[in-house]
Amino acid sequence: MAATAMNALPAPPPFLSLHTVRGERLRLGFVAPRETRIVAWLTQVEPEVVLQRIGLAFSLCRVAQRGAAQLALHAAGATLALPDHAHLGATVHAEWLREHACNLLLSWPRLLGQPEEPALVRALLQGADDSRAWQGAWTGPLTHDVLGISPARFLALDRDGLAAWCAACATPTAARFARWRGATPSVGSAPTLPPLEQWQDETAATLAQHMCNEADFCARPHWRGQACETGAHVRQRNHALLRSWHALSGDDAAARMLARLIELARTATGDACASALRAWHVAPGEGLAAVETARGPLLHWVRVTAGKVSDYRIVAPTEWNFRAHGVLERALAQCAGDTTAQARAWVLALDPCAECSVETGHA
Repeated sequence: MAATAMNALPAPPPFLSLHTVRGERLRLGFVAPRETRIVAWLTQVEPEVVLQRIGLAFSLCRVAQRGAAQLALHAAGATLALPDHAHLGATVHAEWLREHACNLLLSWPRLLGQPEEPALVRALLQGADDSRAWQGAWTGPLTHDVLGISPARFLALDRDGLAAWCAACATPTAARFARWRGATPSVGSAPTLPPLEQWQDETAATLAQHMCNEADFCARPHWRGQACETGAHVRQRNHALLRSWHALSGDDAAARMLARLIELARTATGDACASALRAWHVAPGEGLAAVETARGPLLHWVRVTAGKVSDYRIVAPTEWNFRAHGVLERALAQCAGDTTAQARAWVLALDPCAECSVETGHA
């Protein structure tokens, strides 16, 4: 009899099950359980303890998670020092650029069975924890190893120039875009959650009310009743280069990859700002914080009562992009070719903060 780990947790049920236009059944699930409800270890303790625990609990986007907690607790009235916004914004931005580099240069080639590029990732990141240190320093690696042309020239490509860049396949990255051109379903005009820098006070107040009053909002977030997309593609949706890709290939998985590449190139040219950070005192003893991360806004809502945290809720960007009726489901419902390959491409393009499995079969 095979041995079974006593502490192993069963895989959660699929979060998405649908039929494609070809009639195939497609099921996606997270490999490990995701806790989106109130967690006991963040309540009935002092704010300082919550901050410490969040810093220890999250390995992915740790800087953003701890920063959001600090901002939310302070907004709720906890006696915590405010972080330096400029430094926190730059360190969170560095964290999200790290995620972009790993997605484009490690995860993408791995999915396609190609050699990963860890040396290039190391050359880009150079151990810096502040994105301000990368401006200008990235020009060489991006020019020679990622783009094949300077970041400024890449960002200025028109539709024909972008098509020629793909066709030339001068770098492995360019070749991957050429391979994915027209290869995955397009979602058309998907609803989007506005980038954090565009939020008004009423936006925060509405989201805080949802987080506080709706039992399943943290697992199934919505904005004005719609399941919205978040992330680099939303932030860069008005960039001319991304619009050129839409014209060439559609609003597809590769468009999300290109949005990440645009953000890397804009950092190299100095045309990028630090991550947006916002916090609001939404009610007596209640605070909401939002931090823009690689995958979109991260939300922390907290209630402090008599010096202790009495309620705490988190909405991660993954919950927006991977929920039912969201951008992933809309894309996968259109799968008409190799369903498994297209599903995995879209999962990579939206980059969940947890490992995701893909299963296909006949209806």
